[in-house]
Amino acid sequence: MKVKKILALLMSAATMITMFAACGKGDGESKDGETTTTTAASAVQNNKPVEIDITKGITAKKIGSYKKNEDVSFSSPTGVVYETADGKFGIISADGKHDTGAIYTSCGYESEYFVVSKTDYSKADSIDDFNADGMVDANGKEIIPMGYTSFTRINDRYYRADKITEITENEEEALVYFSDDKYQTQYKEGDVLCKGTWEIYDMETGKTVPGATGTKAYKPSANGFALEYTTDSKQVKKVGPGGNAIPSNARILENDCYSIQSDKKVTVYDAYGAKLFEYTGESYVSVYAAGKDRFAIHDSSKKYFIVDKSGKAISKEFDSSINSSTEEFIISNGRIYDYNGNLIVDGDYHTIQKDSVTNGVWYISGNDGKALIKYDGTALFQCKNNDGVGIYSTHFAVSRNSDGLYYSFADKDYVIDGNSVAPWLIRAQSEDGSDAWLVDTLSGKKIIEGYSYYYAYEANGKYYIHATSYELDSVDVYEISKA
Repeated sequence: MKVKKILALLMSAATMITMFAACGKGDGESKDGETTTTTAASAVQNNKPVEIDITKGITAKKIGSYKKNEDVSFSSPTGVVYETADGKFGIISADGKHDTGAIYTSCGYESEYFVVSKTDYSKADSIDDFNADGMVDANGKEIIPMGYTSFTRINDRYYRADKITEITENEEEALVYFSDDKYQTQYKEGDVLCKGTWEIYDMETGKTVPGATGTKAYKPSANGFALEYTTDSKQVKKVGPGGNAIPSNARILENDCYSIQSDKKVTVYDAYGAKLFEYTGESYVSVYAAGKDRFAIHDSSKKYFIVDKSGKAISKEFDSSINSSTEEFIISNGRIYDYNGNLIVDGDYHTIQKDSVTNGVWYISGNDGKALIKYDGTALFQCKNNDGVGIYSTHFAVSRNSDGLYYSFADKDYVIDGNSVAPWLIRAQSEDGSDAWLVDTLSGKKIIEGYSYYYAYEANGKYYIHATSYELDSVDVYEISKA
């Protein structure tokens, strides 16, 4: 509706431009921080083991419900959008505790956010009336204020927000293109062209990136927090979230920091350009992200260890490269160790990932296959690569590829046939499809039953199940956690 209405208005304005064409026209702030110089590893982090009783499995606690008296328009990864009979939209959060109410005239979603408006575009009579879109989260919290025509996702952190100002016949002046019933990112003959301005929003802060604005349709890009865009004068800039310049020789790390390397020395800075620490080795040195506020130092003189954001060593030194790490484990030369250097799992692995529900199981993979392990290295399940068995690293479910059966850790057999919906949870059903339930693969028990449909959502590190049936007039919400 919005685009069709704006096309009608713009085409009308285009006629006016043609009539008057003969008249002619004229031609980052940095944060302060302490500097620490790191030498050899001198301190070891002590982490308490996290134990899990497999037989207890996980639980599903009912925490609420909401009415199903509106048509569900669509689901996003973080919430449900519904539409009322009068064409208004509302958003229900993943935990089911927050309903915005049907307050929006339009609603769509981009990743974990929602593009919304409260303007009735059918009544718009000027171009500025169409600058009325904003972005909110599943709780209705405003992330980007209403006042824009469209948004372009750059990466998970940054979005470009466009605001139109007038129409134009010059393709080089155009920022936004309208064609039929949708926005266009590439011009094609017959499009209505609009001049405008753009800004770039940092979704983590809800603020615009200082200086990152323009009127030309140059496409920005980003590598994590490092934003790269082209100004109207065709100058390419690489900046952090504070508009601070990022050096061209900077190495962007995955934990919102960057490093500058020069042979024997490496210096680490945060996203805003504040210096965190530096390390000088005996020969060539490099640094890698090792988790939030953690870094792996690789000194080619055979010193490899983890430091915190101040540069303080928090692990024992290893004599081989660190492949991967979590808050509890380090993979060095394919073997898994704790931070004290104790060998947990011998083998050849390169990836480790922690389960977010039980908080006590890890998925590992590498040349020796895949496995699910407990803190002490005890394997819940392990398999070789290409043996017809797969472990879903996001859902921690084990499936036999040939027949679709899922493994039950309590029964030590493939006994569950269904679909993986969330960590440890499988949706199974009767042969005639008249009944369905969720099974916890750890304990092998049914934890939710009596519904036909189960939908999984993730928010703030937790999983939620929305359960309902066709004949029900409500949706029940369950929170998933360890027993």
